[in-house]
Amino acid sequence: MVVKIIGTIWRMSVQASILILFILAVRPFLKRYPKIYSYVLWIFVGISLLFPMSISSPFSLQPNLPESMAFLEGSQDIGTKTLAPSEKVQNPAQTSGLSSENTGAFGTSHGQSQTAMQPDGNLRIPAENGVSNPDDKPENQNLLLRLFCILYLAGLCIVSLCCITQYLRVRRRIASAVLEGGNVWLCEAVQSPFVIGIRKPRILLPYTLAEPEKSYILRHEKTHIRHHDPLARVIVLVCICLHWWNPFVWLASHFMEQDMEMFCDESTMQYANLNERKAYAKTLLSCAGRQSGLAVGLAFGESNTERRVKNIMKKRKNNLIVLFCVILLSVFCVAAFMTIPKAAEDQTKSQEAPVYFDDFALNDGVVYKGHPENEIEDALPLPVSTDYCAIYNNELYYTTDYIERSIDHVVDGHLTIYCCGLDGTNQRKLLDLPEIYTIMDMALRDGYLYCAYHKTENDDKIHIAKVQTSGEGLTEYEFSGEYGGLMLFWKDRAYSRSFGLDGNLIFYIHYLETGETKELYRCSGYFFEDYCVWNGKLLLLLYDNEDLTLFSVDEDRNIKNYGSYTGSLGRLLSGKSTYCSIDTALYRLDEKEDTWIPLENILPEGVESHTIFLLGEEGDDLYYTVSGEVPDNEWYNTFLVQYNTVLGQNKLLRTYYTP
Repeated sequence: MVVKIIGTIWRMSVQASILILFILAVRPFLKRYPKIYSYVLWIFVGISLLFPMSISSPFSLQPNLPESMAFLEGSQDIGTKTLAPSEKVQNPAQTSGLSSENTGAFGTSHGQSQTAMQPDGNLRIPAENGVSNPDDKPENQNLLLRLFCILYLAGLCIVSLCCITQYLRVRRRIASAVLEGGNVWLCEAVQSPFVIGIRKPRILLPYTLAEPEKSYILRHEKTHIRHHDPLARVIVLVCICLHWWNPFVWLASHFMEQDMEMFCDESTMQYANLNERKAYAKTLLSCAGRQSGLAVGLAFGESNTERRVKNIMKKRKNNLIVLFCVILLSVFCVAAFMTIPKAAEDQTKSQEAPVYFDDFALNDGVVYKGHPENEIEDALPLPVSTDYCAIYNNELYYTTDYIERSIDHVVDGHLTIYCCGLDGTNQRKLLDLPEIYTIMDMALRDGYLYCAYHKTENDDKIHIAKVQTSGEGLTEYEFSGEYGGLMLFWKDRAYSRSFGLDGNLIFYIHYLETGETKELYRCSGYFFEDYCVWNGKLLLLLYDNEDLTLFSVDEDRNIKNYGSYTGSLGRLLSGKSTYCSIDTALYRLDEKEDTWIPLENILPEGVESHTIFLLGEEGDDLYYTVSGEVPDNEWYNTFLVQYNTVLGQNKLLRTYYTP
């Protein structure tokens, strides 16, 4: 959490720096006009430094930055090798002919199997298979990340402590101040007048002021209070504390205070004649000669005195044309520098990984089992008895109808889906299908429950029910044709595949709202391994008896071949990020470069590993099982692993036996 917050602040600082540079470039052109024009522009800088930009605009001139900087969120990828599309990857661990049915799975419809669990919570260190030790590069990168966070927090504390110390020092020095009247105080420790406080601002004056000087000074300081400048000064200090490392923020603070003081001078002398301006300037010079050094308040003569005197002597008039231009300039600043590019918003808006129904459910690193009467250890029982369930947003979705798992056959021809809390409370019915023979897939994604099924044994149509997880908005669709299992769902579309009579593999896209079905891709010479949806593209993993090949196909049938990878078993998963496992190798898709990057993979020690089976994604954690063998122990062959994609660390959560 701390890393994400620091990354967000870093991104805000970079984006605000661009706005600061623009205002500094425009500021000289406003020199001849009232300072309120340039002073108002600094308000936009303060907003950019304190509030993350989330509104997208096609007019945005901001760079395409991620939600938090890549070197903070993705430290595990530093220094990793990017695979060229044509490069063939040699996997460190070869398979031994295990089928996909032997890998074990939770929360997915791919390769479902019954598993028994054994407790094992140890953190594993790789000993072989060419995988580096966690004390090596990932640990060094994590150390660098921690040092960066410590450095930032140390700087934040030091700058904040300096501001607080200075404020307390001033409060101590003015403790002997005497109330003269209203909010005006006299203090012998003060050499130059200033304002202190926000809710009840006080004007501090030295005893030595003559009456003509005192009159001008009070008018000036009361103008500061009327403009709410003490509050603006505190906001500037907060920005400096949060963005202490950014020199542009310090520069903006300097010029903003110049514009603030000059605007205050202009407002004070707005209706003054030449003699009054001369007297005011003389008072300003007099106070500058006895500066107090108390920068915590708004001091009368302690900011750019020479420029202020020259500015006072020039009586400026408002110009409607200039005012209109400044308004347009303000609108431009908001549209161009206080929004994010729309393309960037589309890219950073991550899709949600689907959660498929199974006889196990995974939530926050914990495995739940629906039949506690079975001899299964270290699995939390669900509050209901079910063999078909999923956990989504900390709620349990399940059916009490019996389903023959080998063919997903609904025995009684009736299917009802319920939802409740993990403690069994707040039960509600989501879906009731009175006529159903076989389930093709059931998934939860983006706030919807999807169910693809056949109504009868000889049904030649795919039926899809889609309902919000709140239970509202039930819609049913049907598509004719010979489509295979493993349906995918994304937004208003469904994806399926079939095997043609000529041996071809055919992939389809079904538009739910229009009922249209379109063929996306057809190929021969391959066996189907897995597929997923990535931002409207279909990612395909196909096998040709020698290697696995990765493809992507978009709606316009544009095809990209990422190359072949040595291995025989692979899985795909697409959510916040997109992953591919090939045997025991793990890859992540770099969406900007459109290439696959290998990730450090820590496998359980002493395990002869065969394959990785991707399960799901929760926040920054990726869950998968590792199928393997432990010498001299036939009761361990499947291992549930939690992989933190921010820290690049793996943790062994559970050990299973898969018959």
